[in-house]
Amino acid sequence: MEGDNWGTRITVDGHSTSEVLSASWDRVSAGYFDAIGTPLLRGRAIEARDTRTSPMVAVVNETFTRRFFGSADPLGRRFGFSDHDGGGSHDFEIVGVVGDAKYQNARRPAYATFFLPFLQQPARAGQVLGRSNYAKSIELYAGRPVPNIEAELRRALADLDPGFTVLRVVSLDEQVARNFNTERLVATLTVAFGSMALLLACLGLYGVTAQFVVARTREIGVRMAMGATRGRVVAAVLRSALVQVVVGAAIGLPAAFGAGRLLARQLYGVNPRDPSIMLGSAAVMVLCAAIAAIIPATRAASIDPVRAIRSE
Repeated sequence: MEGDNWGTRITVDGHSTSEVLSASWDRVSAGYFDAIGTPLLRGRAIEARDTRTSPMVAVVNETFTRRFFGSADPLGRRFGFSDHDGGGSHDFEIVGVVGDAKYQNARRPAYATFFLPFLQQPARAGQVLGRSNYAKSIELYAGRPVPNIEAELRRALADLDPGFTVLRVVSLDEQVARNFNTERLVATLTVAFGSMALLLACLGLYGVTAQFVVARTREIGVRMAMGATRGRVVAAVLRSALVQVVVGAAIGLPAAFGAGRLLARQLYGVNPRDPSIMLGSAAVMVLCAAIAAIIPATRAASIDPVRAIRSE
């Protein structure tokens, strides 16, 4: 997900040369799609037989197929690089279609992308590549953690060519994770500030409930003197605290539902308006309110009725 591909204008079979068509592209070797887990949907993938002496072929992704061929079968269709004057020849025959994958920004839709065999070097490709023929990255399916194979991998590449430079060796999970550093930071800060807000709310509720018990000490004493059980006293205090939470939730949940649009861009795979999330948040608040109010409620239930009546 480092954007290790190129973008270029192309000409496509069935489209006028006056149309401005463009796509991303890359050069890959046999086994590439299996290594990174991209599914093959139609036809075949790039294979070892695709060399300089074989017909030039290409594999395209789903977005490429939809954009340039619609619902038609793309296999056997041809396209090629566009010249600066808008012309060009259809050098590549499409032999396969693979699923879409994100090679750049994970937040944006997949680009129309085609893949050429690494062992083939189309003449017009030099204009885009700057007449280079390098491999910027190598994808390796190892089945072992990166720290266990890094030294071995560097030695193997050095045996092939002592001048081969390896900048870094990372796992695919780590590579993907680096593209979500901003989202991860926002999530961490959100959890931290949300936890602080929840703690302050619990402390505030505790203070209000404790003050409620102090202010109604005489009333609680009278009720207990007239036969009220400790359970009823605790229930009355908790009820008062939970009423405040219910009122707050009635105001806060609609506001949170409306503000979900502002957070949608920072969420992945989560619906900010999911009712289960809203109800879960309300349940957490109710639980925290019960915990915050249980101490004052227990204290109220332990009041000595005689002392409570004499307190005023």
